[in-house]
Amino acid sequence: MFGVTVGDFGARSGLAAALMAASLAVAGLAVAGPAAAQTFDADDRAEIEQIVHDYLLDHPEVIVDAINVLQARQDEAARAAQQSALEDRGDEIFRSPASPFMGEVDGDVVLVEFFDYQCGYCARMLNDVFALSDEDDALRVVFKELPILGPASTLASQVALASRLQDESVYVPLHNALMGYEGPLNDDVIFSIAGQFDLDLDRLREDMDDPQVIGEIQANLRLADALGIRGTPAFAIGDQLIPGAVGIEVLRQLVDQQRSG
Repeated sequence: MFGVTVGDFGARSGLAAALMAASLAVAGLAVAGPAAAQTFDADDRAEIEQIVHDYLLDHPEVIVDAINVLQARQDEAARAAQQSALEDRGDEIFRSPASPFMGEVDGDVVLVEFFDYQCGYCARMLNDVFALSDEDDALRVVFKELPILGPASTLASQVALASRLQDESVYVPLHNALMGYEGPLNDDVIFSIAGQFDLDLDRLREDMDDPQVIGEIQANLRLADALGIRGTPAFAIGDQLIPGAVGIEVLRQLVDQQRSG
């Protein structure tokens, strides 16, 4: 899920109200002057609190305005941090040799997908991503394993990445099979799917804990944190990060925009 949660909203409402109350109280003291501030007692505080209370009840839109301003500032700060991460960590995001890919090795446009095998929205985008790759011979699609939905997600990512240590060509069809599986994933299901390919399953179990496999997953989790990714799927292209199951038409437009400069 993306967006503000109920808990976030409540916290921000309380913070905005507290800031407004404090601002009005300070303003009252500033008008009264330093001498008055020194004799500011409990009765004065109670009176100011009542004034603030009555003001906010009479003008509740002030709280809404304060929340909107705070939200806008937080959104702008998040966008700035995201842009900085896309620029500063471009090699890790778009050109990491540890990340599997499909399509043109030297593609003129690189589309990166952060995904989880248990994410229904990622599954919804599966055919769109593959269709886009099939129709665009100059596109490189990079897969960033981001297992955030529990142990089965982590296991699936480890199995998929470990398959590359035996045969790199297996990764894409295995990814397709894992993502396209209809139903909950567990150990038996994951290894059953892997068993459909020409893989040594005993070696696969050993390679799951290989430093290359664990390192790639940890690197992706750090990248997601730096980029402010809070859910899957999320797509990175050029200087943009696009969250959610946006559909093939949006992806086409993003690729065209990137290609046109």
